Amino acid sequence: GINAEYMGSQHCRALIGIMARVGEGDPRWIVQEREDGQNVNAWHWSEKDISEHTKKRLTNMLQDQKLVDTPKLNCTITKVTAEGECTIYNRKGKMTFLLELNITCEWEGEEHNDEGEIVKSEGKLKSLDIDHDTEPDKLEVEVSVSKGKTGAAPGLARREGVALMRSCLGKFFQEIKEGYGLVDKKPKQSSNSPMTKKPASVVSSSGPKTDFSQKLEWRAPPGELWLALTDEGRVAAYTRSAAKLEPKVGGEFQFLGGSITGTITELEQPKKICMRWRLRDWAADHFSDVVLTLKEVDSGTTALELKHSNVPSNDMERVKEGWTRNFWEPIKVVFGYGFTWE
Repeated sequence: GINAEYMGSQHCRALIGIMARVGEGDPRWIVQEREDGQNVNAWHWSEKDISEHTKKRLTNMLQDQKLVDTPKLNCTITKVTAEGECTIYNRKGKMTFLLELNITCEWEGEEHNDEGEIVKSEGKLKSLDIDHDTEPDKLEVEVSVSKGKTGAAPGLARREGVALMRSCLGKFFQEIKEGYGLVDKKPKQSSNSPMTKKPASVVSSSGPKTDFSQKLEWRAPPGELWLALTDEGRVAAYTRSAAKLEPKVGGEFQFLGGSITGTITELEQPKKICMRWRLRDWAADHFSDVVLTLKEVDSGTTALELKHSNVPSNDMERVKEGWTRNFWEPIKVVFGYGFTWE
């Protein structure tokens, strides 16, 4: 073999020059241009600028999207601005992409209050420094309100807008990876909400029953919390599903697309709500009983107590967790009402 010292010598350089001249004219030594211009097996380095496609695609995915659309409340993205670059790189058949992007969405909302007035609001959703390593479900979004800071629309824009931007970015990433052959891990399957996920077997009406209660202190006046619990449009907004609610004694209700149904048995505004309440997968003849009481503690603070009785014992944990997952936490996020457990 030729050692390192010899390789660096003048003798080595002379030998290499002789070998090159001997090989002149040998077609095996010549790298010819292909007439078809193909990069065979994607061996050579190549890059493709898809910046304009990226900005156009994400704009189309977000533009005019309705964050909520109910008779009493609607919120829509009215303008999208996407700025940045996206490039696909290819070397030896291995594909990668680099992304630098900023997205700003302007939103407008309208709410019909109980006085028949239309309350308008508007603001922006802004996500900066998005790159190829960004995890869509952890995308950071700054939410601002420039008009109409009270009411349900700003909180709704915060929750639904962030969810929409994360969803669209995730979908775009998947399109790019599938379209250009980029390797990606299989997406995680999301689990159903505890309130709507079916138990291992149908809950019988003849099994043992149990009761539980929850006490929360809300940083919101009783009237506002009452509306969050009894206004059909607001319930649909924070549960992100179809809702039916007749706020009167004997009135029927359906939450989470019909997963929860029942009737109102007592109503004392804004202090007390009593309901016959059941889950869709319970036995048809079984109903539980729900009592919600609201009491003003200090100005702008409300103590809420939930008493839920006659719940099938083998379904108690699912129901208990479901109140937090499907009602308390979404109300906090959408309307901005903080709460603490007592």
